[in-house]
Amino acid sequence: MENFYIKTRSFDKYGTLIFSLLFMTVGFLQASSITFGKIIISIVQWPAVFLGLALLLCRLISFKHYLKTRGILLLVAFALSYALSSLWTIRYGYYENIRFLVFMTFQFGLLYATDANENPAESRRRLVICAYWYIACAALLSLISFGFMAAGYTRIFYPPAGAEGPIYYYGFMNGRLFGAYWDPNIAAAIAVVATLLSLGFMIKSRSIPVKILNACNIVLQVCYVTFSDSRTGRLCLIAGVTVLALLAAPKKKFFEGMAARVTACVAVIAVSVAAAYLAPVIIKNTYVDIVTSRPHTQEESEDGDDSTDSESEQSPDIIGDRGYDMSQDISNRRFDIWRGAVEIFETSPVLGVSRANILPYVDDNLPDSYLINNDYMRFESMHNMYFEILASQGGLGIILFVAFIISVIIGLIKNAKYIWQSEHFPLFALILSIAAAEFTASLVMAEVVYVTSPISTLFWLALGCINHHISCHRAQKEEK
Repeated sequence: MENFYIKTRSFDKYGTLIFSLLFMTVGFLQASSITFGKIIISIVQWPAVFLGLALLLCRLISFKHYLKTRGILLLVAFALSYALSSLWTIRYGYYENIRFLVFMTFQFGLLYATDANENPAESRRRLVICAYWYIACAALLSLISFGFMAAGYTRIFYPPAGAEGPIYYYGFMNGRLFGAYWDPNIAAAIAVVATLLSLGFMIKSRSIPVKILNACNIVLQVCYVTFSDSRTGRLCLIAGVTVLALLAAPKKKFFEGMAARVTACVAVIAVSVAAAYLAPVIIKNTYVDIVTSRPHTQEESEDGDDSTDSESEQSPDIIGDRGYDMSQDISNRRFDIWRGAVEIFETSPVLGVSRANILPYVDDNLPDSYLINNDYMRFESMHNMYFEILASQGGLGIILFVAFIISVIIGLIKNAKYIWQSEHFPLFALILSIAAAEFTASLVMAEVVYVTSPISTLFWLALGCINHHISCHRAQKEEK
């Protein structure tokens, strides 16, 4: 076994990097309305799957080298509980559940788990390369989105009759910029993470061209958050920027002494929240002041076939005018959806019903549920990561995942001094700010688990990176 481990270390090193890039690319392709449901996803996804399975096999054979990854056994138990949930509801289907389980295992076993013998520099290198790829993909999609907006181009796609699936758009619709994405909330969260990455790299880099490019990307992504009119995006931006500034500011030499640092922290929080909140407001107001009426093309397709598109002309939408009143339901249906998740939990409290079988289970057991009885659509997502786990894996799943989160937080607190004094603190601060933004997003979206979004890919890579550094640091202390 040890000989096998030595021979496959090089394959694991380069294979994991390639897999991470492919997996992230699949996430972007699935998030984009241009490529959603298209063959290009399979072209990228299947090589990632085969490579991932080969890497997983190697890691399973050498599993003892990954046991020091914090919380890995809890994640293994979480994945096994999903398998049990899938078996519990296998009469409703199994193929999609196999897919969910495999991709979940990729996240835990390849993106998060790290070899105890791997040099921490390798995990940093892998994370930075993937972060720059993330920035590039997010910038491209945002540029295309604003290209659609400038051209006044909109297209609506409806799922085929009788098929489960979302209505999705190109361009500017109901006062919101969908652009090249099919969901502006997911897109805004992606843009926020890209903003944080560029902010961190811009501060750290000494290269003027790199600083300029990252500054341009920050402006681009904040503009997307603004025109998407996503409250989720704005909250994520405030959370991420505040945590990044709060961690970075006290490291400055002129903040010496407890009183100065406390004052600085309070000032940083105030300034960061104000800046993150006001930037979209200023951009929005400026746009509304200068927008001019010009015709644009709106094309609607009943089945996604371009040949059936019809054209009409209308003036540009004003940002924020969604065409419906949100004052009576500030949650925008989420409270009702969460109650639906609780109803599922009450009927299957231990194992849940598995993520892929939510709708078939509700059809069969909860015919009066809001999830399938409303005036909008059939909701298969709970729009909250924790309610999603509660419905999908019941009490067992939520206990295991919360235990993992607590384990990670305890590890960060115990090693706060090392994180603070480390030469890699700027990267650690960036990771923690991304985690803050993603935690905020997970309260109103199903992120981190059950999805292959670029956000979740980066999350597991980043969390694995910081925990690997902590693990190696503790191992060095024990040797001394």
